[in-house]
Amino acid sequence: MIAIFGSFMVFSAGSAYAEFRYGDSLFFLKRQVIWLILGIGIMIFASRIKPSFYFKATPYLYAITLMLLVLVLAVGLVGNGAQRWISIGPITVQPSEIAKLTPEAIPSIPSVRFAQLTVATSISRAKG
Repeated sequence: MIAIFGSFMVFSAGSAYAEFRYGDSLFFLKRQVIWLILGIGIMIFASRIKPSFYFKATPYLYAITLMLLVLVLAVGLVGNGAQRWISIGPITVQPSEIAKLTPEAIPSIPSVRFAQLTVATSISRAKG
């Protein structure tokens, strides 16, 4: 519901500019809806993956994120005086946006391992 409301706010804020610049007052709304549908599809796909996969992949994702952040210093695109984008073919990626996701997952690793150990210990005591 919030995403739909946000899409209409994009239309409200940008329709006059879109009409002037692109000749289509719905230009930004169309783009927003396309990205909204794509995002919902990705969300549904990601929700079908077992949490254990994310737990096992977290250290690798964190390492990839750190490499992308360092890579942007070497080959990043400069725009508006800042070097923060990496061009991968026709797509440009901003590693700092990806970096917002992985640091939260790293501290969860010891917590999950402790919980697994606690459950395993409780089960062995109950059998024992």
